[in-house]
This record gives sequence, structure tokens and C-alpha cells, in this order.
Amino acid sequence: MIDTDIRSPADWDRIERFALGYVRNKKTGKLVRASSLPSASYSAYLAGRYGPGRVSSTVGDMMKWDRVLYTEKLVPKAAIEEAYKPMRLNNGTLSQYGMGWMLDSDPQLGRIVHHTGHNPGYANHIIRMIDKDLILLLLTNRDFEPLDALSKDLIAAFAGK
Repeated sequence: MIDTDIRSPADWDRIERFALGYVRNKKTGKLVRASSLPSASYSAYLAGRYGPGRVSSTVGDMMKWDRVLYTEKLVPKAAIEEAYKPMRLNNGTLSQYGMGWMLDSDPQLGRIVHHTGHNPGYANHIIRMIDKDLILLLLTNRDFEPLDALSKDLIAAFAGK
């Protein structure tokens, strides 16, 4: 994975082909760089955290990551399977959130694990249909509110519904 890294706002302009994030300016209705609006400032929004929100990648690198998760080169199989299990909460109920993955299933597709990411100017969704060895990657460089609905529609299309 050579196109995945933790990026700072200073990196965005110097990296060739970097997809800048855009948001709609509420006053003008026009799309503008997310970093140009104080309300969408990454430095204020992320408060100096590294990892959440600053990791940038490409579809190619995400595919490499997906492929390696089916092997034991990066993570032992037992650990991956544990990540795909519901967690028991303190009150005894099961949470459909594993270790980093929302958990779901479909009669045609089997087990589905997914995770979203949203930051000013970006909305993303990775959906792994692990029993069918399928992946759906939605990477956008603007706030995209109907992303969850689009994801559900695409999963239904994969399932032939």
C-alpha cells in the first residue's frame, strides 16, 4: 500500500492527484474546499488527533488491504473472526458492532461487515461481503448525505433484489 498515509492539510496541495474535500457553503450554496470554511477546519475538527479522519487512501490500496484480510499475513484468522462477532454489552445485550466493524447479514450474501467514515468534505463506506468474497468501496470527496441509502441500494443489487 503505497498510496495510504496519514495526511496533514499541508500535504494536500503538494500531493499529485490528491482528492480535496468539498462542502456546500451554506451562504452561497456553492461547493468550496472544506478547509476554506472555519466550521469545516480539519485542524479544529480533529484537534490534533492522528488516524481518525486523516488517513487517506486509494481504491487500489483499499483492495490490497481487503485481499490481505483474507490471509494471515497481517492479522491472524482467529483475530479477524473475533472482529466479526457481536460484542456483549455490560447489560447483557449483543451489539452489532464488532472490533471496528458494523455487523450485518443477508440471506443471499451471507455475513457483511462494514465501516463508514465522515469528515468535512469526505464521506466513505467500505462494505465487505466476506462469505462471497466481495467488496464495495464508496470513497467520495464531498459531504454526501445519501451515502447510506446508496450503500443499501448497492448491497441489494449485489444480492439480486
